Amino acid sequence: MEKFKDAMAYWISPTGNVIPLFGRETHIEQIVKKPSAFRLTEEEVNEVFDQFQEEKGTEGKAREKIMVSLIKRGWIRIRNYERDRMFSINTVKMTKRVKDIIRQFAVDMLSLGYEKRVLKIDDGVQVKEYWIEEIATDVLFGDLTGDSLMFFEDFDDFCDYKFGDNHRYHAEFKDFRLS
Repeated sequence: MEKFKDAMAYWISPTGNVIPLFGRETHIEQIVKKPSAFRLTEEEVNEVFDQFQEEKGTEGKAREKIMVSLIKRGWIRIRNYERDRMFSINTVKMTKRVKDIIRQFAVDMLSLGYEKRVLKIDDGVQVKEYWIEEIATDVLFGDLTGDSLMFFEDFDDFCDYKFGDNHRYHAEFKDFRLS
């Protein structure tokens, strides 16, 4: 778990699997590297980059469309802004499950020494800021359901993780803006 202190960003899957991004790796690079880990095909990813006439993996409109489609399907995107002492979190809807996942993330980050940090949560409707300590203990986020987050050592470890064969997401690309 200590290794996660070095991560600059994370994806959290709809099932609560935490995937760290290290160094200068971006969220879109992970998607391009292994689209099937996100229940996308390489053809779906290529089609979106072609639609916007952008180089695959670049930070542009195609990236935004792909990432928003994942967020709308339950993925949570987190970026650690070390200089600002802030985690930026993008999700689509603050359901109890999402609140529990964010709360557990806050608890886990506190255990790694991330104190006095702001968590800026954008659910596509509104942006709210909380102290990490508030989220870890606040009753607004409810009791933990007993579910725990599964932390992977790195992206390749996550990609090797076996998903149920009966689950297959199909890309639904709609316009939506990340903050």
